[in-house]
Amino acid sequence: MTITINVNSDQGLDSYLQNYQSNFSASGWGGFNSWNPFATSGTQYAQGEGSLFNAGDTSKLGFVAGGNLDYTLFSAPSHTLYGDLDSLSLGYGLQGVSNRNLADEDFSITGLDLSAAKSEGRDGVVHKVLYGLMKPNNAVDGNQGVQHLIDVLNAQQLNVVGGNGNDVVHGYGQNDTLTGGNGNDTFAFGQSFGTDTITDYQTGDKIDLNGAAQTGNSVSGGNLTITTTEGTIILNGVSDYNDVVFA
Repeated sequence: MTITINVNSDQGLDSYLQNYQSNFSASGWGGFNSWNPFATSGTQYAQGEGSLFNAGDTSKLGFVAGGNLDYTLFSAPSHTLYGDLDSLSLGYGLQGVSNRNLADEDFSITGLDLSAAKSEGRDGVVHKVLYGLMKPNNAVDGNQGVQHLIDVLNAQQLNVVGGNGNDVVHGYGQNDTLTGGNGNDTFAFGQSFGTDTITDYQTGDKIDLNGAAQTGNSVSGGNLTITTTEGTIILNGVSDYNDVVFA
């Protein structure tokens, strides 16, 4: 399974999630893509700061989950989200009702392919990921919050793709593929990672090792490999180490 993360942000997903964990605050619960506020199933489930039915206030954090999702409400196991979670949109300004979306979608995560049965209750991965986003500082959950999503990302190979802006692009724990796209992009590392491949490093881009120490570099087949204490970076089409700019 390969998860694809489309990035349209100069802060990077890691920074966004850190900010989300520290600052997300919602006065109520999320809702499905339905005009019925008591709906317990849908193809989208969303939560945002402020009113769930806000008009896209881009100062307020939010998420939209896509898939075939259900909520038990009061039937056992109570207050449990389950079903299939295929995608997540993260950003600012939740809006819409029958079609939930974000006015500023900074990150679109597809190919999650997560499933949980109703019988799993709150131990199901779908509940953990979504409840972690709904209530990131919930004492019952040990304040795990966004860590449930990070655990999923660390366990799978990722295809991370930047857009037309100056994006921050980084992978997680496995052998990920990173593409900056247009703009002057920053490929960020530092946390423990595998062998990550940058497909389109070009003039104007930078690599930020975030404190990871380089241990060597070499060229094979016209591709530069940089080794660090945290993982390995392969730059496709780059054969001269002096062409690389570090942040």
